[in-house]
Amino acid sequence: VMEALGYSKNKEPFAELARRLPLKQIRDRVTGQPPSSLPLKIQAMLFGVAGLLPSQSHRPVELDRSTLQYIQELERQWQLVEPTLGGRKMEAEQWQFFRLRPANFPTRRIAGVSFLLSRSIHKSLLSHLLQIAREHNQALFLARAKAAFTAETDDYWSKHYRFGRTARAWGENNLLIGTQRADDIVINVVFPVAILYARSRRMKTMEEFLLNCYDSYGELASNEITRSLVREILRGRRRISSSVKSARRQQGLIHIYRQFCQRLNCAQCPLLRCAGAK
Repeated sequence: VMEALGYSKNKEPFAELARRLPLKQIRDRVTGQPPSSLPLKIQAMLFGVAGLLPSQSHRPVELDRSTLQYIQELERQWQLVEPTLGGRKMEAEQWQFFRLRPANFPTRRIAGVSFLLSRSIHKSLLSHLLQIAREHNQALFLARAKAAFTAETDDYWSKHYRFGRTARAWGENNLLIGTQRADDIVINVVFPVAILYARSRRMKTMEEFLLNCYDSYGELASNEITRSLVREILRGRRRISSSVKSARRQQGLIHIYRQFCQRLNCAQCPLLRCAGAK
């Protein structure tokens, strides 16, 4: 999930953050705390281990009043856990901000993670979703799965994209993790893990239900790979290109790209044979 939130430029830093600050470490430090306090406490741990708190920066930043108030509380929470987590700290230079849309800055994504974890800190998201899957209600399962990985915003991050940097109005109702990214996580993380879980435990009915949900999942936002294949290979073949209207078929295009295009193995490409290309 953390890798998926990092997109291509911050995939590895997000994975590294997850390795340095496992869920168990977070859970142990917030157990018994009021639910309303969890996002800020988790943000302090995430930003602190990520090396992105203003006190960890070598570059002075001019901070507005709302930032100062927010930072003071973040830093206070970080000081409480720094004796045990400070040795895990990453370097700020590991994070990429260049040529990223402000809405996708790692600071906003990390804040979004705090809300995801706050909702599921005392229970496994996988267990929760599998429990819903047992009801065999496809619409309910898909809606709950997407909602589980959509993160609301708070007063501070609704107006900022980095500490001290104000933002204009965002799309998707100010969500820190929007529905498009939630779709990607459901398709690339939830379904593979849940299906493997059901298969490994010989839960045939559960596996079939999950596969049917996957098959029926609607079209995701296009990316450079799917756009390129449709443009370069399926151009002029409307019957085929118009059929790429589901997440499953988009994933198929991505698989073909990685197995054949990246390896320059055009002669064996099933898409070229299907399209009748020479």
